[in-house]
Amino acid sequence: ILIYESIREEQSKGRKPIQAAKDGFDHAMSAIVDGNLTTLITAFILMKVGTGTIRGFAVTLTIGIITTLFCALVALRVLVHYELKSGVTEFKMREFFRNANFKFMAYRTLAIGTSLALLVAGTALFIGLDDQKKLGIDFLGGATVKVRTEQPMTVDSLRGRGEGLGGAMATAEVVDLPGSRTSAGRASEFRITFKSNPDLAGAEDGDLERRFKQEIADGLSDELQKDPINVASDGTTTTATLYFEEGHLAADVQSKAEQAGLTGAVAQAREGQGNVFSVTGTSTIGAEARRSAIASAFEGSSDSAGREFKFALPIPESSVVGAQVVGELRDSAIKALALSSLLILLYIRVRFAEYSYGWGALLADLHDVVATLAAIAFLIWFPWIRVEMNLTMIAAFLTILGYSLNDTIVVFDRIRENRPRVKGSLADVCDVSINQTLSRTVITSGTTILASLIILIFNWGTGNALEGFAFALTFGVVAGTFSSIYIASPMLVWFEERAAAKASAAPAVPPSTPKAPVA
Repeated sequence: ILIYESIREEQSKGRKPIQAAKDGFDHAMSAIVDGNLTTLITAFILMKVGTGTIRGFAVTLTIGIITTLFCALVALRVLVHYELKSGVTEFKMREFFRNANFKFMAYRTLAIGTSLALLVAGTALFIGLDDQKKLGIDFLGGATVKVRTEQPMTVDSLRGRGEGLGGAMATAEVVDLPGSRTSAGRASEFRITFKSNPDLAGAEDGDLERRFKQEIADGLSDELQKDPINVASDGTTTTATLYFEEGHLAADVQSKAEQAGLTGAVAQAREGQGNVFSVTGTSTIGAEARRSAIASAFEGSSDSAGREFKFALPIPESSVVGAQVVGELRDSAIKALALSSLLILLYIRVRFAEYSYGWGALLADLHDVVATLAAIAFLIWFPWIRVEMNLTMIAAFLTILGYSLNDTIVVFDRIRENRPRVKGSLADVCDVSINQTLSRTVITSGTTILASLIILIFNWGTGNALEGFAFALTFGVVAGTFSSIYIASPMLVWFEERAAAKASAAPAVPPSTPKAPVA
Protein backbone atom coordinates (compact mmCIF):
# COMPACT_ATOMS: atom_id res chain seq x y z
CA ILE A 1 0.00 0.00 0.00
CA LEU A 2 2.84 2.42 0.82
CA ILE A 3 4.48 1.76 -2.53
CA TYR A 4 1.26 2.06 -4.53
CA GLU A 5 0.27 5.29 -2.78
CA SER A 6 3.74 6.71 -3.34
CA ILE A 7 3.58 5.84 -7.04
CA ARG A 8 0.13 7.46 -7.26
CA GLU A 9 1.48 10.65 -5.67
CA GLU A 10 4.38 10.82 -8.11
CA GLN A 11 2.07 10.17 -11.06
CA SER A 12 -0.28 12.96 -9.92
CA LYS A 13 2.69 15.35 -10.19
CA GLY A 14 2.82 14.66 -13.93
CA ARG A 15 5.64 12.12 -14.00
CA LYS A 16 5.59 9.36 -16.59
CA PRO A 17 4.89 5.78 -15.37
CA ILE A 18 8.54 4.66 -15.42
CA GLN A 19 9.71 7.68 -13.41
CA ALA A 20 6.69 7.53 -11.09
CA ALA A 21 7.44 3.87 -10.35
CA LYS A 22 11.12 4.54 -9.67
CA ASP A 23 10.44 7.52 -7.38
CA GLY A 24 7.53 5.72 -5.71
CA PHE A 25 9.75 2.81 -4.63
CA ASP A 26 12.52 5.18 -3.54
CA HIS A 27 10.25 7.42 -1.45
CA ALA A 28 8.41 4.50 0.18
CA MET A 29 11.65 2.73 1.09
CA SER A 30 12.36 4.81 4.19
CA ALA A 31 8.97 4.23 5.85
CA ILE A 32 8.97 0.53 4.91
CA VAL A 33 12.44 -0.11 6.33
CA ASP A 34 11.81 1.90 9.50
CA GLY A 35 8.45 0.28 10.20
CA ASN A 36 9.65 -3.28 9.63
CA LEU A 37 13.00 -2.90 11.39
CA THR A 38 11.35 -1.62 14.58
CA THR A 39 8.98 -4.59 14.49
CA LEU A 40 11.93 -6.91 13.80
CA ILE A 41 13.69 -5.53 16.89
CA THR A 42 10.65 -6.51 18.94
CA ALA A 43 10.60 -9.98 17.37
CA PHE A 44 14.29 -10.63 18.16
CA ILE A 45 13.83 -9.53 21.78
CA LEU A 46 10.81 -11.79 22.17
CA MET A 47 12.69 -14.68 20.62
CA LYS A 48 15.55 -14.17 23.07
CA VAL A 49 13.70 -13.68 26.36
CA GLY A 50 10.24 -15.06 25.61
CA THR A 51 8.94 -18.53 26.36
CA GLY A 52 6.25 -20.78 24.92
CA THR A 53 3.62 -18.94 22.91
CA ILE A 54 5.60 -15.67 23.00
CA ARG A 55 8.66 -17.24 21.38
CA GLY A 56 6.54 -19.02 18.79
CA PHE A 57 4.84 -15.72 17.98
CA ALA A 58 8.24 -14.05 17.59
CA VAL A 59 9.44 -16.71 15.12
CA THR A 60 6.26 -16.39 13.05
CA LEU A 61 6.49 -12.59 13.16
CA THR A 62 10.12 -12.64 11.99
CA ILE A 63 9.33 -14.92 9.06
CA GLY A 64 6.37 -12.70 8.16
CA ILE A 65 8.47 -9.52 8.19
CA ILE A 66 11.22 -11.03 6.04
CA THR A 67 8.81 -12.45 3.47
CA THR A 68 6.84 -9.18 3.41
CA LEU A 69 9.98 -7.16 2.74
CA PHE A 70 11.02 -9.55 -0.03
CA CYS A 71 7.59 -9.45 -1.68
CA ALA A 72 7.31 -5.65 -1.44
CA LEU A 73 10.84 -4.67 -2.43
CA VAL A 74 11.80 -7.47 -4.83
CA ALA A 75 8.80 -9.39 -6.16
CA LEU A 76 6.59 -6.31 -6.53
CA ARG A 77 9.39 -4.37 -8.22
CA VAL A 78 9.77 -7.19 -10.77
CA LEU A 79 6.01 -7.23 -11.46
CA VAL A 80 5.93 -3.44 -11.91
CA HIS A 81 8.93 -3.73 -14.23
CA TYR A 82 7.08 -6.23 -16.46
CA GLU A 83 4.02 -3.98 -16.40
CA LEU A 84 6.16 -1.09 -17.65
CA LYS A 85 7.74 -3.27 -20.36
CA SER A 86 4.27 -4.18 -21.58
CA GLY A 87 3.78 -0.53 -22.49
CA VAL A 88 1.46 0.73 -19.74
CA THR A 89 0.81 4.44 -20.16
CA GLU A 90 -0.79 5.10 -16.76
CA PHE A 91 -1.21 3.39 -13.40
CA LYS A 92 -4.92 3.68 -12.72
CA MET A 93 -5.61 3.92 -8.98
CA ARG A 94 -8.61 5.09 -6.99
CA GLU A 95 -7.70 8.00 -4.74
CA PHE A 96 -9.36 8.51 -1.37
CA PHE A 97 -9.46 11.85 0.44
CA ARG A 98 -8.27 13.85 -2.54
CA ASN A 99 -7.12 17.30 -1.38
CA ALA A 100 -8.02 16.47 2.25
CA ASN A 101 -7.58 19.45 4.54
CA PHE A 102 -8.78 18.37 7.97
CA LYS A 103 -7.57 20.40 10.97
CA PHE A 104 -6.63 17.46 13.19
CA MET A 105 -4.35 19.40 15.53
CA ALA A 106 -7.12 21.86 16.37
CA TYR A 107 -8.91 19.08 18.26
CA ARG A 108 -5.87 17.46 19.85
CA THR A 109 -6.63 18.71 23.38
CA LEU A 110 -10.21 17.41 23.24
CA ALA A 111 -9.11 14.09 21.72
CA ILE A 112 -6.32 13.50 24.26
CA GLY A 113 -8.49 14.55 27.21
CA THR A 114 -11.39 12.28 26.22
CA SER A 115 -9.08 9.37 25.48
CA LEU A 116 -7.24 9.82 28.79
CA ALA A 117 -10.51 9.81 30.76
CA LEU A 118 -11.66 6.60 29.06
CA LEU A 119 -8.27 4.95 29.61
CA VAL A 120 -8.28 5.78 33.33
CA ALA A 121 -11.84 4.46 33.70
CA GLY A 122 -11.04 1.27 31.76
CA THR A 123 -7.82 0.64 33.68
CA ALA A 124 -9.61 1.14 37.00
CA LEU A 125 -12.29 -1.33 35.88
CA PHE A 126 -9.66 -3.90 34.90
CA ILE A 127 -7.83 -3.53 38.23
CA GLY A 128 -11.10 -3.90 40.13
CA LEU A 129 -12.11 -7.13 38.38
CA ASP A 130 -11.54 -10.43 40.15
CA ASP A 131 -8.39 -12.25 39.00
CA GLN A 132 -10.40 -15.41 38.36
CA LYS A 133 -12.42 -13.54 35.74
CA LYS A 134 -9.77 -11.44 34.03
CA LEU A 135 -6.71 -13.73 34.03
CA GLY A 136 -6.25 -17.00 32.18
CA ILE A 137 -4.46 -20.05 33.46
CA ASP A 138 -1.24 -18.81 31.81
CA PHE A 139 -1.04 -16.14 34.55
CA LEU A 140 -2.92 -17.90 37.36
CA GLY A 141 -2.07 -21.56 36.94
CA GLY A 142 -4.57 -24.37 36.60
CA ALA A 143 -5.67 -26.93 34.05
CA THR A 144 -7.79 -27.32 30.94
CA VAL A 145 -9.66 -30.56 30.27
CA LYS A 146 -11.72 -31.52 27.22
CA VAL A 147 -14.62 -33.91 27.86
CA ARG A 148 -17.24 -35.76 25.80
CA THR A 149 -20.71 -36.50 27.13
CA GLU A 150 -22.82 -39.57 26.45
CA GLN A 151 -25.76 -37.50 25.22
CA PRO A 152 -25.78 -33.91 23.90
CA MET A 153 -26.58 -31.42 26.65
CA THR A 154 -26.58 -27.66 27.18
CA VAL A 155 -23.57 -25.88 28.57
CA ASP A 156 -25.71 -24.53 31.43
CA SER A 157 -26.68 -28.07 32.44
CA LEU A 158 -23.07 -29.24 32.61
CA ARG A 159 -22.01 -26.05 34.39
CA GLY A 160 -24.78 -26.56 36.93
CA ARG A 161 -23.66 -30.13 37.57
CA GLY A 162 -20.11 -28.92 38.15
CA GLU A 163 -21.17 -26.20 40.59
CA GLY A 164 -23.12 -28.77 42.60
CA LEU A 165 -20.02 -30.94 43.02
CA GLY A 166 -18.02 -28.28 44.87
CA GLY A 167 -14.23 -28.26 44.94
CA ALA A 168 -12.44 -27.20 41.76
CA MET A 169 -15.53 -27.94 39.66
CA ALA A 170 -17.56 -25.31 41.52
CA THR A 171 -15.56 -22.44 39.98
CA ALA A 172 -14.54 -24.08 36.70
CA GLU A 173 -15.33 -22.39 33.37
CA VAL A 174 -17.34 -24.57 30.99
CA VAL A 175 -17.71 -23.82 27.27
CA ASP A 176 -19.16 -26.03 24.54
CA LEU A 177 -17.18 -26.74 21.38
CA PRO A 178 -18.98 -25.57 18.21
CA GLY A 179 -18.09 -28.65 16.16
CA SER A 180 -20.20 -30.85 18.44
CA ARG A 181 -23.27 -28.61 18.63
CA THR A 182 -26.67 -29.87 17.48
CA SER A 183 -29.52 -27.89 15.98
CA ALA A 184 -31.24 -27.90 19.39
CA GLY A 185 -28.44 -25.84 20.95
CA ARG A 186 -26.86 -28.78 22.74
CA ALA A 187 -23.34 -30.18 22.43
CA SER A 188 -21.44 -33.36 23.21
CA GLU A 189 -17.94 -31.88 23.61
CA PHE A 190 -16.94 -29.32 26.24
CA ARG A 191 -13.81 -27.63 27.56
CA ILE A 192 -13.54 -27.27 31.34
CA THR A 193 -10.94 -24.83 32.70
CA PHE A 194 -9.78 -24.76 36.31
CA LYS A 195 -7.86 -21.74 37.62
CA SER A 196 -5.42 -21.68 40.56
CA ASN A 197 -6.96 -24.19 42.94
CA PRO A 198 -5.52 -23.30 46.42
CA ASP A 199 -6.28 -26.77 47.76
CA LEU A 200 -3.90 -28.28 45.24
CA ALA A 201 -1.15 -25.67 45.59
CA GLY A 202 2.24 -27.26 45.91
CA ALA A 203 1.30 -30.39 43.99
CA GLU A 204 3.44 -31.44 41.04
CA ASP A 205 2.10 -30.58 37.59
CA GLY A 206 1.57 -34.21 36.62
CA ASP A 207 -0.23 -34.89 39.90
CA LEU A 208 -2.40 -31.80 39.40
CA GLU A 209 -3.44 -33.01 35.97
CA ARG A 210 -4.33 -36.48 37.25
CA ARG A 211 -6.34 -35.08 40.17
CA PHE A 212 -8.30 -32.67 37.96
CA LYS A 213 -9.15 -35.46 35.52
CA GLN A 214 -10.10 -37.80 38.34
CA GLU A 215 -12.37 -35.16 39.88
CA ILE A 216 -14.20 -34.83 36.56
CA ALA A 217 -14.37 -38.58 35.95
CA ASP A 218 -15.81 -39.25 39.42
CA GLY A 219 -18.17 -36.28 39.64
CA LEU A 220 -19.60 -36.51 36.12
CA SER A 221 -19.44 -40.28 35.61
CA ASP A 222 -23.15 -40.48 34.74
CA GLU A 223 -22.85 -37.73 32.10
CA LEU A 224 -19.51 -38.58 30.48
CA GLN A 225 -19.21 -40.77 27.44
CA LYS A 226 -18.57 -44.42 28.21
CA ASP A 227 -15.38 -46.26 27.18
CA PRO A 228 -14.83 -46.01 23.40
CA ILE A 229 -15.30 -49.78 23.03
CA ASN A 230 -18.10 -50.94 25.32
CA VAL A 231 -18.84 -54.66 24.87
CA ALA A 232 -21.62 -56.72 26.48
CA SER A 233 -22.09 -60.45 25.84
CA ASP A 234 -25.24 -62.52 26.43
CA GLY A 235 -24.50 -66.11 25.55
CA THR A 236 -23.53 -66.11 21.88
CA THR A 237 -24.92 -62.62 21.18
CA THR A 238 -22.48 -59.74 21.54
CA THR A 239 -23.45 -56.05 21.52
CA ALA A 240 -20.75 -53.42 21.20
CA THR A 241 -21.13 -49.64 21.44
CA LEU A 242 -18.34 -47.90 19.54
CA TYR A 243 -17.44 -44.21 19.84
CA PHE A 244 -15.40 -42.59 17.06
CA GLU A 245 -13.97 -39.08 16.78
CA GLU A 246 -15.82 -38.48 13.50
CA GLY A 247 -18.71 -39.99 11.58
CA HIS A 248 -18.44 -43.05 9.32
CA LEU A 249 -20.79 -45.09 7.15
CA ALA A 250 -22.59 -47.90 8.94
CA ALA A 251 -21.51 -50.34 6.19
CA ASP A 252 -17.81 -49.58 6.85
CA VAL A 253 -18.21 -50.09 10.60
CA GLN A 254 -20.13 -53.31 9.98
CA SER A 255 -17.41 -54.66 7.68
CA LYS A 256 -14.68 -54.03 10.25
CA ALA A 257 -16.79 -55.62 13.00
CA GLU A 258 -17.09 -58.78 10.93
CA GLN A 259 -13.30 -58.80 10.50
CA ALA A 260 -13.09 -58.64 14.30
CA GLY A 261 -15.03 -61.94 14.51
CA LEU A 262 -18.61 -60.72 14.99
CA THR A 263 -20.56 -63.06 12.73
CA GLY A 264 -23.57 -61.48 11.02
CA ALA A 265 -22.68 -58.08 12.44
CA VAL A 266 -25.26 -55.30 12.09
CA ALA A 267 -24.15 -51.69 12.73
CA GLN A 268 -26.51 -48.80 13.38
CA ALA A 269 -25.58 -45.17 14.10
CA ARG A 270 -27.12 -43.49 17.13
CA GLU A 271 -29.77 -40.93 16.20
CA GLY A 272 -28.24 -37.46 16.01
CA GLN A 273 -24.70 -38.81 16.59
CA GLY A 274 -23.08 -40.13 13.43
CA ASN A 275 -19.92 -41.05 15.31
CA VAL A 276 -21.55 -43.47 17.77
CA PHE A 277 -22.53 -46.99 16.59
CA SER A 278 -24.28 -49.95 18.13
CA VAL A 279 -22.98 -53.22 16.61
CA THR A 280 -24.70 -56.56 17.23
CA GLY A 281 -23.46 -59.99 16.16
CA THR A 282 -22.76 -63.54 17.32
CA SER A 283 -19.52 -64.52 18.99
CA THR A 284 -18.12 -67.52 20.80
CA ILE A 285 -15.58 -65.69 22.97
CA GLY A 286 -15.98 -63.52 26.07
CA ALA A 287 -16.57 -59.76 26.20
CA GLU A 288 -12.98 -58.80 27.07
CA ALA A 289 -11.48 -60.94 24.32
CA ARG A 290 -13.99 -59.55 21.82
CA ARG A 291 -13.16 -56.01 22.93
CA SER A 292 -9.47 -56.64 22.20
CA ALA A 293 -10.33 -58.11 18.79
CA ILE A 294 -12.48 -55.09 17.87
CA ALA A 295 -9.70 -52.69 18.91
CA SER A 296 -7.17 -54.56 16.74
CA ALA A 297 -9.51 -54.57 13.72
CA PHE A 298 -10.27 -50.84 13.76
CA GLU A 299 -7.02 -49.25 14.94
CA GLY A 300 -4.81 -48.04 12.09
CA SER A 301 -7.45 -48.73 9.41
CA SER A 302 -9.65 -46.38 7.36
CA ASP A 303 -13.18 -46.41 5.97
CA SER A 304 -14.17 -46.43 2.30
CA ALA A 305 -13.79 -42.61 2.13
CA GLY A 306 -10.23 -42.74 3.44
CA ARG A 307 -11.07 -41.41 6.94
CA GLU A 308 -9.12 -43.15 9.67
CA PHE A 309 -11.03 -44.93 12.41
CA LYS A 310 -10.08 -43.16 15.64
CA PHE A 311 -11.78 -44.10 18.89
CA ALA A 312 -13.05 -41.18 20.96
CA LEU A 313 -12.03 -41.06 24.62
CA PRO A 314 -14.33 -39.53 27.26
CA ILE A 315 -11.48 -37.20 28.35
CA PRO A 316 -9.31 -36.88 25.22
CA GLU A 317 -7.17 -33.87 26.15
CA SER A 318 -5.80 -32.18 29.24
CA SER A 319 -3.05 -29.71 30.07
CA VAL A 320 -1.81 -28.04 33.23
CA VAL A 321 0.11 -24.84 34.02
CA GLY A 322 1.93 -24.91 37.37
CA ALA A 323 2.95 -22.01 39.61
CA GLN A 324 6.60 -22.07 38.52
CA VAL A 325 5.62 -21.90 34.85
CA VAL A 326 3.23 -19.01 35.60
CA GLY A 327 6.06 -16.97 37.11
CA GLU A 328 8.37 -17.65 34.18
CA LEU A 329 5.72 -16.73 31.60
CA ARG A 330 4.80 -13.50 33.41
CA ASP A 331 8.39 -12.39 33.93
CA SER A 332 9.44 -13.14 30.35
CA ALA A 333 6.45 -11.23 28.93
CA ILE A 334 7.21 -8.14 31.05
CA LYS A 335 10.93 -8.29 30.25
CA ALA A 336 10.25 -8.64 26.52
CA LEU A 337 7.87 -5.66 26.43
CA ALA A 338 10.28 -3.44 28.40
CA LEU A 339 13.37 -4.28 26.32
CA SER A 340 11.43 -3.91 23.07
CA SER A 341 10.20 -0.45 24.05
CA LEU A 342 13.70 0.70 25.00
CA LEU A 343 15.32 -0.48 21.77
CA ILE A 344 12.51 0.99 19.64
CA LEU A 345 13.00 4.34 21.37
CA LEU A 346 16.75 4.24 20.68
CA TYR A 347 16.29 3.21 17.04
CA ILE A 348 13.80 5.99 16.31
CA ARG A 349 16.10 8.45 18.12
CA VAL A 350 18.95 7.48 15.78
CA ARG A 351 16.77 7.31 12.66
CA PHE A 352 14.90 10.59 13.19
CA ALA A 353 17.76 12.35 15.05
CA GLU A 354 15.43 13.46 17.89
CA TYR A 355 13.95 11.79 20.97
CA SER A 356 10.64 13.60 20.39
CA TYR A 357 9.73 11.17 17.61
CA GLY A 358 10.62 8.15 19.74
CA TRP A 359 8.62 9.31 22.76
CA GLY A 360 5.65 10.17 20.55
CA ALA A 361 5.68 6.68 19.01
CA LEU A 362 6.06 4.95 22.39
CA LEU A 363 3.23 6.96 23.98
CA ALA A 364 0.99 6.10 21.02
CA ASP A 365 1.85 2.40 21.48
CA LEU A 366 1.16 2.65 25.22
CA HIS A 367 -2.19 4.28 24.45
CA ASP A 368 -3.17 1.41 22.13
CA VAL A 369 -2.29 -1.32 24.65
CA VAL A 370 -4.09 0.39 27.54
CA ALA A 371 -7.11 1.15 25.32
CA THR A 372 -7.33 -2.52 24.30
CA LEU A 373 -6.94 -3.53 27.95
CA ALA A 374 -9.84 -1.22 28.87
CA ALA A 375 -11.98 -2.78 26.13
CA ILE A 376 -11.14 -6.26 27.44
CA ALA A 377 -12.18 -5.18 30.94
CA PHE A 378 -15.53 -3.98 29.56
CA LEU A 379 -16.12 -7.30 27.80
CA ILE A 380 -15.26 -9.26 30.93
CA TRP A 381 -17.84 -7.14 32.75
CA PHE A 382 -20.41 -7.55 29.92
CA PRO A 383 -19.39 -10.92 28.39
CA TRP A 384 -20.55 -10.52 24.79
CA ILE A 385 -17.24 -11.97 23.63
CA ARG A 386 -15.14 -14.32 25.74
CA VAL A 387 -11.82 -12.65 26.52
CA GLU A 388 -9.21 -12.96 29.25
CA MET A 389 -5.59 -12.02 29.80
CA ASN A 390 -3.37 -14.89 28.70
CA LEU A 391 -0.36 -15.49 26.46
CA THR A 392 -2.51 -15.31 23.34
CA MET A 393 -3.66 -11.84 24.41
CA ILE A 394 -0.02 -10.81 24.96
CA ALA A 395 0.64 -11.89 21.38
CA ALA A 396 -2.33 -9.73 20.31
CA PHE A 397 -0.83 -6.75 22.16
CA LEU A 398 2.49 -7.27 20.38
CA THR A 399 0.71 -7.42 17.03
CA ILE A 400 -1.07 -4.16 17.87
CA LEU A 401 2.25 -2.55 18.86
CA GLY A 402 3.78 -3.51 15.53
CA TYR A 403 0.81 -2.25 13.51
CA SER A 404 0.52 1.03 15.41
CA LEU A 405 4.26 1.64 15.17
CA ASN A 406 4.23 1.14 11.40
CA ASP A 407 1.32 3.55 10.97
CA THR A 408 2.97 6.15 13.22
CA ILE A 409 6.29 5.92 11.39
CA VAL A 410 4.54 6.55 8.06
CA VAL A 411 3.13 9.81 9.47
CA PHE A 412 6.42 10.76 11.16
CA ASP A 413 8.37 10.08 7.97
CA ARG A 414 6.13 12.51 6.08
CA ILE A 415 6.44 15.11 8.87
CA ARG A 416 10.22 14.85 8.65
CA GLU A 417 10.06 15.41 4.87
CA ASN A 418 7.67 18.36 5.17
CA ARG A 419 9.30 20.31 8.02
CA PRO A 420 11.93 22.04 5.84
CA ARG A 421 9.50 22.94 3.04
CA VAL A 422 6.09 23.61 4.63
CA LYS A 423 5.54 27.06 6.11
CA GLY A 424 3.87 27.46 9.48
CA SER A 425 4.15 25.90 12.92
CA LEU A 426 4.95 22.26 13.60
CA ALA A 427 1.23 21.69 14.26
CA ASP A 428 0.52 22.97 10.73
CA VAL A 429 3.17 20.63 9.35
CA CYS A 430 1.52 17.72 11.21
CA ASP A 431 -1.87 18.59 9.73
CA VAL A 432 -0.47 18.69 6.20
CA SER A 433 1.42 15.41 6.71
CA ILE A 434 -1.53 13.54 8.22
CA ASN A 435 -3.81 14.69 5.40
CA GLN A 436 -1.25 13.59 2.81
CA THR A 437 -0.96 10.10 4.35
CA LEU A 438 -4.66 9.77 5.28
CA SER A 439 -5.49 7.66 2.24
CA ARG A 440 -2.87 5.00 2.97
CA THR A 441 -3.80 5.04 6.67
CA VAL A 442 -7.44 4.31 5.91
CA ILE A 443 -6.65 1.65 3.30
CA THR A 444 -4.15 -0.11 5.59
CA SER A 445 -6.50 0.02 8.57
CA GLY A 446 -9.46 -1.13 6.49
CA THR A 447 -7.73 -4.19 5.06
CA THR A 448 -6.32 -5.19 8.46
CA ILE A 449 -9.69 -4.78 10.18
CA LEU A 450 -11.37 -6.80 7.42
CA ALA A 451 -9.00 -9.72 8.04
CA SER A 452 -9.36 -9.59 11.84
CA LEU A 453 -13.16 -9.25 11.62
CA ILE A 454 -13.34 -12.43 9.54
CA ILE A 455 -11.39 -14.28 12.24
CA LEU A 456 -13.68 -12.82 14.92
CA ILE A 457 -16.90 -13.71 13.09
CA PHE A 458 -15.89 -17.31 12.45
CA ASN A 459 -14.78 -17.80 16.07
CA TRP A 460 -17.56 -15.83 17.81
CA GLY A 461 -19.10 -17.95 20.55
CA THR A 462 -16.50 -20.71 20.40
CA GLY A 463 -14.76 -19.65 23.62
CA ASN A 464 -11.37 -20.47 22.11
CA ALA A 465 -8.24 -18.32 22.16
CA LEU A 466 -8.81 -16.96 18.64
CA GLU A 467 -12.07 -15.29 19.67
CA GLY A 468 -10.34 -13.01 22.18
CA PHE A 469 -7.30 -12.55 19.94
CA ALA A 470 -9.42 -11.42 16.98
CA PHE A 471 -11.38 -8.96 19.10
CA ALA A 472 -8.21 -7.47 20.60
CA LEU A 473 -6.62 -7.16 17.17
CA THR A 474 -9.70 -5.51 15.64
CA PHE A 475 -10.06 -3.01 18.46
CA GLY A 476 -6.31 -2.42 18.60
CA VAL A 477 -6.12 -1.52 14.91
CA VAL A 478 -8.87 1.08 15.42
CA ALA A 479 -7.03 2.43 18.47
CA GLY A 480 -3.74 2.44 16.53
CA THR A 481 -5.24 4.46 13.71
CA PHE A 482 -6.59 6.98 16.23
CA SER A 483 -3.30 7.19 18.13
CA SER A 484 -1.15 7.78 15.05
CA ILE A 485 -3.21 10.94 14.42
CA TYR A 486 -4.28 12.19 17.84
CA ILE A 487 -1.59 10.85 20.19
CA ALA A 488 1.72 10.47 18.36
CA SER A 489 1.63 13.73 16.39
CA PRO A 490 0.34 15.93 19.28
CA MET A 491 3.00 14.42 21.57
CA LEU A 492 5.65 15.21 18.98
CA VAL A 493 4.42 18.82 18.88
CA TRP A 494 4.38 19.03 22.69
CA PHE A 495 7.92 17.66 23.08
CA GLU A 496 9.28 19.94 20.36
CA GLU A 497 7.54 23.05 21.72
CA ARG A 498 8.76 22.21 25.21
CA ALA A 499 12.35 21.83 23.96
CA ALA A 500 12.10 25.12 22.06
CA ALA A 501 10.73 26.91 25.15
CA LYS A 502 13.59 25.58 27.27
CA ALA A 503 16.13 26.69 24.69
CA SER A 504 14.68 30.20 24.50
CA ALA A 505 14.52 30.52 28.30
CA ALA A 506 18.12 29.47 28.81
CA PRO A 507 20.42 32.45 29.56
CA ALA A 508 22.65 33.42 26.69
CA VAL A 509 26.30 32.57 27.23
CA PRO A 510 28.41 35.67 26.47
CA PRO A 511 31.31 35.09 24.12
CA SER A 512 34.62 34.74 25.88
CA THR A 513 36.99 37.73 25.60
CA PRO A 514 40.41 36.74 24.32
CA LYS A 515 43.25 37.52 26.66
CA ALA A 516 45.81 40.14 25.71
CA PRO A 517 49.11 38.63 24.65
CA VAL A 518 51.81 38.72 27.27
CA ALA A 519 54.64 41.07 26.35
